[in-house]
Amino acid sequence: MLMYKLEDLDWNKDEGIQESAIIFFSNEKTLDLNTLIKTSPKCYLSNLVEVISRKRLDEQYQSIDGLLYLLQDLSWPGSEKALTLLKNIPKEIISPYLEKSLDEADKENDDVWIANLKILIKSHSLTVENFKNLNLMDVLSKAAW
Repeated sequence: MLMYKLEDLDWNKDEGIQESAIIFFSNEKTLDLNTLIKTSPKCYLSNLVEVISRKRLDEQYQSIDGLLYLLQDLSWPGSEKALTLLKNIPKEIISPYLEKSLDEADKENDDVWIANLKILIKSHSLTVENFKNLNLMDVLSKAAW
C-alpha cells in the first residue's frame, strides 16, 4: 500500500491526488523520509518536503538528514523549502547533522553543497566552536562561493 501511495506524490499527478497522498504520509509514523528523499525520483521531492513540513517538530527533526541532502543543489524540487525548514530548527539540534553533512560534502569534493550548507551555518550564526570533529574553516574554504 505504501509504495502504491508513494506514486501519488508525483508532481505530474492531479493536485487532489497529490494532496491526498501528502495528508496520508503526514500521518504515517513508520516512514523513513530520509531514505525516501535520497532514493525517490525528483518528481516526488517537493511533496516529500511538504509531508515533512506538516509533521510535528519532533518528527521533522527525524528528517534533518534528508533535508540537508536536498541542499546539494538548490535547483532540486523542494530544496528551497527544505532550507527554510532547516533554518527554523534550533542550532543545538541541527549542529551535529550539519557537521556530518559538511564532512560528507568535503569527502565528495562537492563545493556547491558546501556553499549551500554555508548558508545554513550563517543563518544559525554557528561558529567553529559548534563543530567538534571538523575543521570548519578548512571545509568552508572549499565552498563554490
